[in-house]
Amino acid sequence: MLITKEIEVTSEKKNFRKIMDQGYKNSPTIFGEQLAKDLESWEPPPGEGQLLQYVDDLLITTQTQETCVDWTVSLLNFLDLQGYRVSQKKAQMVRQTVIYLGYEVSAGQRTLGQDHKEAICQTPKPQTVKELRTFLGMTGWCRLWIYNYGLLVKPLYALITEGSRDLQWTKEATRAFDQLKKALMSAPALGLPDVSKPFFLCSHKKQGIALGILAQNLGPYRRAVAYLSKQLDTAAKGWPGCLRAVAAVAINIQEARKFTLGQKMTVLVSHTVSAVFKAKGGHWLSPQSFLKYQAILVEQDDVEVVVTNFVNPASFLSGSMGEPVIHDCLETIEASYSSHPDLKDTPLEDADTWFTDGSSYVISRRRHAGYAVTTSKEIIESRPLPSNTSAQKAEIIALIRALKLAKGREINIYTDSRYAFKVVQAHRAIWKERGLLNSQGKNIKHAQEILRLLDPIQLPEKVAIMHIKAHQKVSSELEEGNMLADREAKDAAKGEVPDKDVEAAFIPDGKISVEGKAIYNKRDKKLSKVCTEYHKNKTKITPPVPRKAVITKMPAIPEVEEQITPVVTKIGPYAIKKCLGFEKTECTQAQLWMQSVAAAVIKEIGEGTFPAEICKIVWDNASDRERELQSQWTLVNFTYNPVTSKILRLPLQLILTD
Repeated sequence: MLITKEIEVTSEKKNFRKIMDQGYKNSPTIFGEQLAKDLESWEPPPGEGQLLQYVDDLLITTQTQETCVDWTVSLLNFLDLQGYRVSQKKAQMVRQTVIYLGYEVSAGQRTLGQDHKEAICQTPKPQTVKELRTFLGMTGWCRLWIYNYGLLVKPLYALITEGSRDLQWTKEATRAFDQLKKALMSAPALGLPDVSKPFFLCSHKKQGIALGILAQNLGPYRRAVAYLSKQLDTAAKGWPGCLRAVAAVAINIQEARKFTLGQKMTVLVSHTVSAVFKAKGGHWLSPQSFLKYQAILVEQDDVEVVVTNFVNPASFLSGSMGEPVIHDCLETIEASYSSHPDLKDTPLEDADTWFTDGSSYVISRRRHAGYAVTTSKEIIESRPLPSNTSAQKAEIIALIRALKLAKGREINIYTDSRYAFKVVQAHRAIWKERGLLNSQGKNIKHAQEILRLLDPIQLPEKVAIMHIKAHQKVSSELEEGNMLADREAKDAAKGEVPDKDVEAAFIPDGKISVEGKAIYNKRDKKLSKVCTEYHKNKTKITPPVPRKAVITKMPAIPEVEEQITPVVTKIGPYAIKKCLGFEKTECTQAQLWMQSVAAAVIKEIGEGTFPAEICKIVWDNASDRERELQSQWTLVNFTYNPVTSKILRLPLQLILTD
């Protein structure tokens, strides 16, 4: 029944409002809260029954027709006394089947209303993204009744992500659209959850989607309570199939608990979930994910996991438990996702033992990096690395070099880097599986180096890569070798890097030029315009420079040359300033000159130039003296306020020393 509030305006006149003054957004919530408070004071007549409220919709359920009549009359009188009005048109009085919140509810079950299903199925094929989103929103409300809903709508969501406003329908998407309508029209009746009975959850995964059926016993069979469907996150999609089953079970349990309310639930799955989680969870899962799944699968007493061989919902709903499937998840993971068939994480017998280490540190604002490969007594190889090399990248490079040097040998390799150890033992396979993306769906760091591990790891005849704790007291040959590798990597970082490696330091991993266009905000564009106009009227600036040239000398401006002697280049919001005895000054004209240079360079060099390319250009055009002062080069952003004529100098980051 639809309830509206009767509001007294004067002592002689009453006004009925269906929408309160708070508007469409907040009125339902406020009205529902007030109605709930008023209903607390209602005393129902004798008899067993229940009153349910959702905003302005009320549902009375009783065991007998007489009790239902008594409760209905009592409630209507109470609402009238409280100033509410009931919509006679929408009221459904004393029925065994009613429409409540769009569902057709009867004894022990609920179905989708026929009118609701027909309205959705009569929707024509959407032609725009907005229309398709509307259609998916309507079907998503019915997803509990549609088996494999996530698989059916996957091609439709792919149309949305293409980026075009108008849809380009494919055969697969058209077939999915038709199948979704058919599944909706044939949607079965779902049982209402009965917390006095145990629950059964059949869980599986397919195409990166966790699928499940929640059911309860009904005689010799099981009746479905809900069909569950939810997409795995980006991280879980890169795990082995058996570990993806663990993620699917965890997701389905979380969704099923919305219906079970903490009652006992038996989870049926075709993988040895508990064994996989305990044995391989630490290798493949982050600490946060591991603790999350542990809390769901291990530490809850309302869940029992049973291994079965169900492969379709018909077998599950028939009531048969089935036989345990013959499938060793641990062996499958080892065989499918090992970086090398013989790669071990325990030492090999009668094999050489090597140690690797990478180092990256900053001295006098200049970064030094290097790596080393050693035995416990002698150095096999050590070299410096470009100054933009991080510690993690240096560790991976050290491991790559060790594998190449160990070609055709049986070798034990120790590293004190947890990052490098997990990359080679597990993460490399994860990232290869999901396209070099991290758990947030973004590109991972050091992607090229991780891919470069693919070939070298096949070179040794047998290889074992182990992790060893760093910075321990030397009490064994292993700790002595790790200490030697650490010391030699730091010493190697102090060496000179060949010229080609210096140039490579300015280029991002695997790229000669950075793709994309420079992005300027309104402030940048306004600033360039102000500076250009200022110098057109008051000062001569450097003539237009050739494309890809860099301004390295300051124009003759007598007013400022005694106060400031910088060498500046700026492109877009980026600037590299080499400080040669430059102190902070408030000379507005000097700073404006810098901005005019920026405007000239922007115009001539054009779009698509980023800091890595700027560094390369500046290095090529710098003098020997300027290169010696490389550690003083800073990436800065000058912001000019034309109203107050003040300059804000905002340092961003070191570009050539980081």
